[in-house]
Amino acid sequence: MHFRVYAGLSGYCREFTSVNRRCERTRKGPFFLERGKNMHELSLADAIVSALLKMCANEPWGKVQRIRLRVGALRQVFPEMLEFAFATVVKDTALEGAILEIEEVPLEWRCLDCGNQWREDSGTCPFCGSFKRETLAGMELEIHSVEVEES
Repeated sequence: MHFRVYAGLSGYCREFTSVNRRCERTRKGPFFLERGKNMHELSLADAIVSALLKMCANEPWGKVQRIRLRVGALRQVFPEMLEFAFATVVKDTALEGAILEIEEVPLEWRCLDCGNQWREDSGTCPFCGSFKRETLAGMELEIHSVEVEES
């Protein structure tokens, strides 16, 4: 039997305790590649795993089977690299063997002059040509859901 937990990376405690609860790191880090160069996806994977391990410690879960992330286009994350980094970071943890699914969220804009919404990676509104816009989607970095076995 399975159940799901919905949470956001920046405030994963939202479902269980107060939003203001701070999450401490549960893994040693940061992780580095050869010659001391830090990889963006590896840092993200480490943060995601740290948050999930904290959740596992606080909740009566069985084995974590699947993690679903929502990652916006403006986060400049390569899904294949994040999957590789995740697989590396989860070794010898309670998350080892969990499947990581990444949903890529495309850019979406709204024109502040005419209200038109569009998904193109264009600097101007395709309807009125205005440069005034707000970002509606594309900045996400969320743990959307976690699928676990019931303990």
